[in-house]
Formats: sequence, structure tokens, C-alpha cells
Amino acid sequence: MVSVGSLNVVQALIDAELRIAVLERVVEQLINSQPNLGQKMNIDEKTMEAIRNEALTLLQEKYPDLNIKLGQA
Repeated sequence: MVSVGSLNVVQALIDAELRIAVLERVVEQLINSQPNLGQKMNIDEKTMEAIRNEALTLLQEKYPDLNIKLGQA
């Protein structure tokens, strides 16, 4: 792995990609579930967990040799 000081660059990149993928899916869900402007958006924890798992699966498929697991973010 590549490190700069105490920063593990590969892990930081993977963590950032996971967070971005989660945010992309959240935004997609918000847009798709809101046909009228001004309606309050609601994403429950179950939906958020499903989004995290889907994002993790996408990263695992993108980087199969890295054995990526969901950690504390």
C-alpha cells in the first residue's frame, strides 16, 4: 500500500469513493421519490443501509483484489 506519512493513500481513496457512491445513491433516491417540489424527503436507516451495501458491492466489483470491507466511516 502507498502511504504519505501516516496517511494510507489507497484506503483514503477507497473511503472517499465509497462515500461518494453512497451520496450519489442518496441523491438519486431523493430525486426519484420526490415528484413535487417542496415535499419533505425521508430516507430511513434501512434504506440508507441498503444504499451503503450497494455502494460497497460496486467498489468490491471495481477493485476485486483489494478485499474491501465496510468499516467505521
